[in-house]
Amino acid sequence: MMGQIGASGVYAIFDGFEAPELFRVTPEFGKGLRLFRDNRHYQEYVLSLEKFEEVVVAYMIAEIKVKDERFLRKAMESQS
Repeated sequence: MMGQIGASGVYAIFDGFEAPELFRVTPEFGKGLRLFRDNRHYQEYVLSLEKFEEVVVAYMIAEIKVKDERFLRKAMESQS
């Protein structure tokens, strides 16, 4: 992961206080890395690569798209 750190994608960022939070990350040319969320009501940030490397804890490599939520609900119900 270290070779690709800071590449565009979704990262878990830990601020040292609460649980890690997910941010989309894109290069902000000449300024560092732009961190933002899909919900536009949240503030976006621009961090240097050095600061980003201090706070990043994970990089999302896969995403699951649920085709039929009925099966997901049944699976969750059987877990309780």
